Amino acid sequence: MNTPGDAVSSTASTPESRALASQGISGGTPFYEWAVRGIEAEISRATAILDLGCGHGYFGAFLHQRFDRRPHGLDVVRHAQFTETSYASFALKNLETVEPTALRHEVIFAIGLIEYFPNPRAFMKSLPALLATGGKVVLTSPNPASLRSLLSLVRRGEFSAFREVSNPASITPVLPVDAVRMLREAGFTRIAIDYSNDGRVPFTRGLRYQRLVPFLKGRLWSDNFRIVASLG
Repeated sequence: MNTPGDAVSSTASTPESRALASQGISGGTPFYEWAVRGIEAEISRATAILDLGCGHGYFGAFLHQRFDRRPHGLDVVRHAQFTETSYASFALKNLETVEPTALRHEVIFAIGLIEYFPNPRAFMKSLPALLATGGKVVLTSPNPASLRSLLSLVRRGEFSAFREVSNPASITPVLPVDAVRMLREAGFTRIAIDYSNDGRVPFTRGLRYQRLVPFLKGRLWSDNFRIVASLG
């Protein structure tokens, strides 16, 4: 008899299969604008930016157009639609524990990435070796602590962004508070968390809280969270 675990193991059991199942897409321009909010100055003056899990390269294209900066891209697979022209370089790497590179980066992005790892704690511990002095790490992830996600857990036994039927590649829900703890364990001392302030109403296909009540903000009403961290 097949179990939910059997389905996951057959469709997204390796880093490569999870990367392909993710379709290499992490958001769109409004999402990317939120991801860079508050660190525009750091991006504009950075000489080395790293885009981990760059997928199709949409975020790199955004950085190139918005800031005239071409990041370095790392991913476990090269997606067929990858737009390398927006990148200073691209390399295939195991992202679950990223090996140190010769280049240190002023800004490192992990946009919608940690949920695909069986051990996000190990991933975060690998980040300091990639970071330049005074540099910043920016990561985003689905928010398991939103009202929509919590209600999905009660009703279906699954967080809304981690349902096997619709997103088998996302295998590890990380609570915002746990992401902060993991970064502290990795040596980060300055850690700021915020929320997308964009969230879907539970059990609807696309209705947003903010279209109904614009002032709803924060953890309960946001589908994603972001952390900006530095080593101090």
